[in-house]
Amino acid sequence: MATTMTSYGLNSTVIEEEDDEGFSDGLKAVMGILLGTMIVVDVCGNLLTIAAFWRDKQLRIVQNYYIFNLAVADCLVGIVSLPFYVHYTIEYYTWTFGRPFCTFWLVVDYTICAESSLMIILISYDRFLLVSQGAQYNVKQTPIKAKVLIGISWFLAFILYTPWLVFYNFGQPSVVEDMDCDTEFVYDSTVTLITAIIEFGVPVILVSFFNIRVYLSIHERTKNMISKQSNLAVISGKVDQSKPDEQIQRKLSRDRKAAKSLAILVVVYFVCWSPYTLMTIIKAICDSCVNEDIYEASNFLLWLNSSLNPFLYALMSSRFRENFRKILCFWKRNKVGDVRRISVQTKMMTEQTRAS
Repeated sequence: MATTMTSYGLNSTVIEEEDDEGFSDGLKAVMGILLGTMIVVDVCGNLLTIAAFWRDKQLRIVQNYYIFNLAVADCLVGIVSLPFYVHYTIEYYTWTFGRPFCTFWLVVDYTICAESSLMIILISYDRFLLVSQGAQYNVKQTPIKAKVLIGISWFLAFILYTPWLVFYNFGQPSVVEDMDCDTEFVYDSTVTLITAIIEFGVPVILVSFFNIRVYLSIHERTKNMISKQSNLAVISGKVDQSKPDEQIQRKLSRDRKAAKSLAILVVVYFVCWSPYTLMTIIKAICDSCVNEDIYEASNFLLWLNSSLNPFLYALMSSRFRENFRKILCFWKRNKVGDVRRISVQTKMMTEQTRAS
């Protein structure tokens, strides 16, 4: 998310002199390569998820609608949020696209980042329902219901920040410098704290709760299965229980994998979002307490979550992985075919030239 919080007027003379110098050409090149790579991974990874969802009807189940929408939001981060902010950062935090476009860009950026966060909640909630409702899940949870929830989430993501971004300090002199792109509530600690709790604190609590409940539910089912198999073995008088033991081991193995996957999801989300959220709150209270370059890096760490989501969510599904391979292999075959056709055409043109 792009709250830059640069305030040149409040900085010391030494800082102002450093600002005028900017980044060296070598550092700009390195930053451009690294951040450009992040954009490519973000867009390509999420486009693969979107393409796989549309090409394979078997993927169009309730839980995958949320993954599809998450991919759409994250792809927009790579298309809209990152390119302009990369340019802004490389130019040493100088916005050259005008204030009206800055406001529009902030609204879009905050909306899609909030939507990405809300989708992570919905995905975790859906997994909780899948485990807790059992056979009733497919009856109670339908694609239409998923689409309605997705629509509501986009509305909530839009209204969470847009009123503050557009109307805060309306009609009053701007607190943002002319060549900067920032929110008008950048130094309002109350608004910053409220939005941080809503966008980060609440999702972390809910995602952790749902994922812990999923693991505990799976673990409880495994214990019940062990108990039932033991009782059946005693009643039937069977001595050889090797087959049930193998089934139990497979169940326990799946439990461990599920627990590991769920833990990774929560940890990655927390690691990517917490530095930005914490420093945003600190800067709203004390502008000089956080190094500007470190703060800007936390913005990119937050956006990095959008690049990682295709691997964290889509790649956990064997069906998605299979579609990724098919799409990439199809693209590779077409590319090789194009090269061969060009080679043949070039050879034919050369032979015709010699003949003439």
